[in-house]
Amino acid sequence: MESNNEIYYITLQKIFDEDWKSQLAQGYPPILKGEKVLYVKTFQNCYGEYIRIKWNNILYDTVSWKLKELIY
Repeated sequence: MESNNEIYYITLQKIFDEDWKSQLAQGYPPILKGEKVLYVKTFQNCYGEYIRIKWNNILYDTVSWKLKELIY
């Protein structure tokens, strides 16, 4: 059962990790459109603001406009 303090998103398009070279080297798949993902954290670096999400026990970094928050 899902905890009340967890935040989930639905992917609005196919998601590749923003660090695509690591994703390619490690061989983990992209997240397909319409998948439910778990929010981990938001962070900022010199390239912009990113959201870290978890899907199938793999962490991905992406941008917010590729996700829609699920409201329960």
